[in-house]
Amino acid sequence: MSDTKGLFWVLGLLTLIAGFTVGALWSPIADVETVEVEKPVIVTQEVIKEVPVEVIKDGIIALDTTLLNTAVSDTVDEIGDEDEFLSCDRHLFDEDEVSFQRVKEWSVSWDGKDKHTVEYTGVWEFEDASDERDCKDTRTYSILYEEGEDPELDY
Repeated sequence: MSDTKGLFWVLGLLTLIAGFTVGALWSPIADVETVEVEKPVIVTQEVIKEVPVEVIKDGIIALDTTLLNTAVSDTVDEIGDEDEFLSCDRHLFDEDEVSFQRVKEWSVSWDGKDKHTVEYTGVWEFEDASDERDCKDTRTYSILYEEGEDPELDY
């Protein structure tokens, strides 16, 4: 009897599968309608927003010529009457025969908020009207400025 029970189960399952298959084949096919759908339009807008930024500069930076002019003036004040400064091409000139002509390059480096160094390379002209000697010399100077202290010149 157990063999008949298993056979009924198998026949029942096969009948069920056959019924689904026949039903699927005989059922009418649904009409398919094509519908056009508009694509959504995506609008993007670029927004420029200004944000304040704190800039901290370290090292050597170029600034306005006020610092350079002060450095040249301080150079003359510090060593303008020394023989080494007044000498050019083995000739000693007077203080009034020396003039600063132009700067070739210069920079300022900040070391803390109250200390900075100005370095410059400039052309100095020496003219002696009495014997018509003249000379041009390119020299480099570095001046350390510290708040409350006298400038320190290095050459």
